[in-house]
Amino acid sequence: MTASHNWPPIDPADGWALILTELQRDLERIDPDLVMGQVKQKFGTLSVSAEASDPALADAVHGRIAAAEALSARICERCGQPGRIRQRPDGWYQALCNRHALEAASEMEGES
Repeated sequence: MTASHNWPPIDPADGWALILTELQRDLERIDPDLVMGQVKQKFGTLSVSAEASDPALADAVHGRIAAAEALSARICERCGQPGRIRQRPDGWYQALCNRHALEAASEMEGES
């Protein structure tokens, strides 16, 4: 089984789609038998858990994941443009560009 079989689908409209697509490609090259765990947003950044099929590949796998997670802190999760981590009024963190930060704030106001 290759890594592509256990990756969650990547939504092309997701602002992090390019980060995820490149990460998947690189990890498949590093370890074709990688065991994927989760792909999610946590504290405003991408959070990826995976287990290398061979301990000798673990450093390369985790290093590549760490690079993608760090990059996600500077990319808007909604549109893929440059952004930064911001705390929403409800306490959640998101990596957003200026435009989407304003939209998120407006959405929050509309919910209260």
